[in-house]
Amino acid sequence: MIVCVQNSTDGSDVTLLDADDFHHFSVRLAGPGATEALPAHGIGRLINPAEAFVTVAAVRRLAGRDADASWNEGFAAMLRYAQSRGWLSDDGSEIRAHLESAAP
Repeated sequence: MIVCVQNSTDGSDVTLLDADDFHHFSVRLAGPGATEALPAHGIGRLINPAEAFVTVAAVRRLAGRDADASWNEGFAAMLRYAQSRGWLSDDGSEIRAHLESAAP
């Protein structure tokens, strides 16, 4: 999964790419001010220059697949794995993600 944050002078857009890829998780930032769009849209927050926390609720909302039992099972397995690796926030509401920059 890739949380894609695109920011431009016209505003910002946040989408979830590869929603069925439960083995990879990252945040792709594109455009000036994309890092500020994370908290502005309630998606997450920067941890450091290379990582961010993304809320579990935001991933569910962006996926739009809550009624899909198969997707929910895959996402739950992803969260269990993330927890076993220490990639969830202490309260389990956020997932750690690597930041990637979009190609120009």
